[in-house]
Amino acid sequence: TLVGGVARVLRWNGNSGYVHLEGERWAARSEAALAEGQAVRVVARDGLCLHVVPWETTPNHQGG
Repeated sequence: TLVGGVARVLRWNGNSGYVHLEGERWAARSEAALAEGQAVRVVARDGLCLHVVPWETTPNHQGG
């Protein structure tokens, strides 16, 4: 599943952009300010849009 996966930010502007996950580019949204290259965790999926949070704010992560 995509939810729970760790993605990498490709492009970001405001609260939306694109991330790379499992070999594909996905549209994404977040309330956090993100930067290109940043690791994010997928917390939800709404159709073809992923909702992500910064990896560093995810409790109990195993690296990054």
